[in-house]
Amino acid sequence: MAALTGTVASKARNGSSIKIGEDWYGAFKGKGLENIEQGHTVQIEWDFDKTGKYRNIKSVMVVGGAARAPAQASGGSSGGGYSNLGVELGHASKLAMDLVLNMHDPRNVGDDDFYADWAKHTKKVYKTMQALRAEFSKPTEAAPAATTEEESIF
Repeated sequence: MAALTGTVASKARNGSSIKIGEDWYGAFKGKGLENIEQGHTVQIEWDFDKTGKYRNIKSVMVVGGAARAPAQASGGSSGGGYSNLGVELGHASKLAMDLVLNMHDPRNVGDDDFYADWAKHTKKVYKTMQALRAEFSKPTEAAPAATTEEESIF
């Protein structure tokens, strides 16, 4: 069995493996990867499977580092981690489109002002989603206190 300490460069979408350096290390459910995220520095004990092809994690422990939110991960085929950027932008775009459709006269849908408003509100909704993700991704000891007055994003 081998031991390794390194920073998690990426985590598989299904949560069953992590990438440290250029290599992937896998684990079955319940082996401790549930709370491991990209950016964590981990210490793992691993061994090859009986075929010598797969690196199986026997134990894992976070020893430092801070997890990064998925949208900060670099996605695509360039070798980074999985990114939710496209999904999150799609949701923001849809919400903004619904809003803009209700703001504009149906006869003006598709004009330059319509698309300018849609782009502006997509950015606002996306930034709000980022702030909410950051807020709710932080570990908390107690539930956050409810605020009495909400500020409009529009």
